[in-house]
Amino acid sequence: MASLVAEAFPLQWRVGGYRDWLDARTEADWDAAYRDYLSLLHLLDGGMTDRHWVLKCPFHAPRVDTLARLLPNAIFVQTYRDIRESAGSLCSLTTALRAMGSDTWDPQGDGRDMLAVLRRSVPAALDAARRHPNRVIDVHYRDLVRDPAATVRQIYDRAGLTWTVEAEAAIRGQLANADQRSGGRHRYSLADFGLTATDVEAACPDYVEAERRLLDPGRSVAAASDRPR
Repeated sequence: MASLVAEAFPLQWRVGGYRDWLDARTEADWDAAYRDYLSLLHLLDGGMTDRHWVLKCPFHAPRVDTLARLLPNAIFVQTYRDIRESAGSLCSLTTALRAMGSDTWDPQGDGRDMLAVLRRSVPAALDAARRHPNRVIDVHYRDLVRDPAATVRQIYDRAGLTWTVEAEAAIRGQLANADQRSGGRHRYSLADFGLTATDVEAACPDYVEAERRLLDPGRSVAAASDRPR
């Protein structure tokens, strides 16, 4: 963000001109922006050598390939979820953020913007997973919610990290604290943002197939066996 080249800004504000400018950035521009970002992380880590960063930010999804190139030892976890639920959540978050910095209230305009975001970012994230199959770990949101500790352990195994008793205790402690702080369910609908399930699924059909395949691994086997030979 210090470089002003960031996907976060057009999600937080209605800045169409900035979006156009961002879309015109070259790979060299993005490389420079991420090098600045990594320099800041290095400044913050205090020279630690026996630990590693664990970062979470969906804004990086379109640039996983860039990060993979600049960080050869990094592992990426991509969480899949029913795209209709993901889109609704993204629209709700965006409208809430934009409402804090805008004099206008335009959920349907936000919905159109977020559909464009999905069209841009989802193919890039899927392409990065294909390019780096040994470094991108796919996780389904359903599994993460159903059994967080087991899902994190699977991530450890895939990433070649050592699973310890201390790690499991820390995870279960965090889950216990989260349960105590949990409030009411956040409710939203695609219709609130002028979208339909068909709109969202049509915007990223490859993601829909990948998510369903992850949810039901047998689906890809059956589909392959049905193909004419």
